[in-house]
Formats: sequence, C-alpha cells, structure tokens
Amino acid sequence: MNEVEIIKRLLKIKKAGKEEGDLPSSIKEPDLDALIVVLMDKIDKAYQTSILPDKLHHDSWKEMNEWLIKLRRKYLI
Repeated sequence: MNEVEIIKRLLKIKKAGKEEGDLPSSIKEPDLDALIVVLMDKIDKAYQTSILPDKLHHDSWKEMNEWLIKLRRKYLI
C-alpha cells in the first residue's frame, strides 16, 4: 500500500469515527511509522522555507480560521 492509499484509508477510518480502534490489517505499522517520518520532514521543510509571518494580524487570523473551517466541512464531514 502506498502513502496516498494509507492516508485515504486513515481518513476513511477517521470519518467513520473509528480512529480509536486497531489499525486495519491492510495498514502495516512500520509503513505508517515511515509515512509519519516522511510527512513530518515535509512539514519541517515547509516551515523552514515559509515566507508567512510568525504572527498574524487579527483580521488575517479570522479569515484564515474561516477558510480552514470551510475546508474541514467540505472534506471531513
């Protein structure tokens, strides 16, 4: 199972509200651990190269928060 398939499967489990259970047999723990390392590395690199300011103005934060809520509703509900 590749990284995208693992992520899709985990999102499906999350949407079903079953994230507290055991991993399905199709997802191997070493594969998941390796995926976490890869994704954390990508996050670290994105943070290091980001041009975003450390602190946002309140209005910008409010807009970003509304955008994030909209995305969550679209993809997670």
